[in-house]
Amino acid sequence: LDRAARRANVAGAFVARSPTAGRVIVIDDVLTTGATLGEAVRVLRAAGAHEVIAVTLAYTPGRGASSRESEVIAT
Repeated sequence: LDRAARRANVAGAFVARSPTAGRVIVIDDVLTTGATLGEAVRVLRAAGAHEVIAVTLAYTPGRGASSRESEVIAT
């Protein structure tokens, strides 16, 4: 899937079970487009998290890789 398709694929995939406050750490195995982490961050922030820290074990730069992956952590 391309970047846009991956974002669409994970849209609405996550739900916070309860309000979340403070700092949350999200661990993902492989960062490809950042779509999964981006959606997780969006949901956690909507649930009240003040800070979301993302940790990945590997990074897969694709063709025409952009700085989008680093933006996920900064959002």
